Amino acid sequence: MAYAKEFTPSPDNGKEFNVWGKNNHSSMTVKLKATHVDSDTDFGYKSIGPRDEIVRRFYMPDGSGLSGKWKVYLKTPATCALLRGGSLL
Repeated sequence: MAYAKEFTPSPDNGKEFNVWGKNNHSSMTVKLKATHVDSDTDFGYKSIGPRDEIVRRFYMPDGSGLSGKWKVYLKTPATCALLRGGSLL
């Protein structure tokens, strides 16, 4: 099972955003991946172990604000995770 969401943050919202993933399953691992679509930058998968959570932080150190299209992908063996970040509520 998989979940994917594309979104475009506004540069006016600041130079940083977070994507939070939580695995609610007691024994399965899920994987979270983020991609900046416009630049074709793949930030790779991060594993989320059973009953664990992670936060992926993305920022523009020059202060220009985050822009462009982003995609967040959550790969699960079952419906066992929550995903929240930016406009992904």
